[in-house]
Amino acid sequence: DMIGVDNSAEMLEIAREHPDDGILYLQQDMREFELYGTVKAVVCVCDSMNYLLNNDDMYNTFLSVGKHLEKGGFFIFDLKTETFYEKLGENIYSDERNFGRYYWENEFDKETGDNFYYLSFFIKSMGKYKLYEEEHTQHVFTGTDIRECAAKAGFTVKDALSEDINSPIDFSRDRVYYVLQYN
Repeated sequence: DMIGVDNSAEMLEIAREHPDDGILYLQQDMREFELYGTVKAVVCVCDSMNYLLNNDDMYNTFLSVGKHLEKGGFFIFDLKTETFYEKLGENIYSDERNFGRYYWENEFDKETGDNFYYLSFFIKSMGKYKLYEEEHTQHVFTGTDIRECAAKAGFTVKDALSEDINSPIDFSRDRVYYVLQYN
């Protein structure tokens, strides 16, 4: 059995387009979600944890996950690194794809560790373009941030890996993965 949790109604609508997958989808905030029992593992990928904006949010997410994990259960997640955001820097990106065109204005504040995305999508439909705009803020977390929040919430860091998953953690890479175990 699987449960999918997301704070975005729009993302859940897309996920529910596949009713045969047998997944129960719930619209909830990862910092404070409610399940109807415990699970053996929680997986959070696609940079979702970078949307937490400070250590309190990270700690509350760990508490929420721990509340629903069986003792000895695992929490696996990924994070973009400061290296990744520094590469994006303060730039504008654009590209044309099958669906239309997008513009991406990026701003990284190294001092606060916050990265801001301003996105404009021009989606082609029946010979016309429709504009969709989004703003996103993501935050960089250090290994120390993760270890401290995890320990305080009752987790042990079992593994920390680089994006190729065969190497020890390396924050000079774009992405890192953590495997935490609930005590």
